[in-house]
Amino acid sequence: MEGLEQRSLLEIMEEYPEAEALFRSYDSALGECVVCMRLFETPEGLEEKEPRIFKGLVKALEELIKG
Repeated sequence: MEGLEQRSLLEIMEEYPEAEALFRSYDSALGECVVCMRLFETPEGLEEKEPRIFKGLVKALEELIKG
């Protein structure tokens, strides 16, 4: 899980398929399909580009994966 925030959404979903639902939960706030349009971006990059929408994404992802 180390460095998870630096991996692309695609890489994360390949290893942790359950992360797709978390990423899709941001679709309505962003107004587009996150998985479709931001697949090669990192969670950290999304938080930096759109902090109002993606604030806490890295933390939520880490919690999801820890179980």
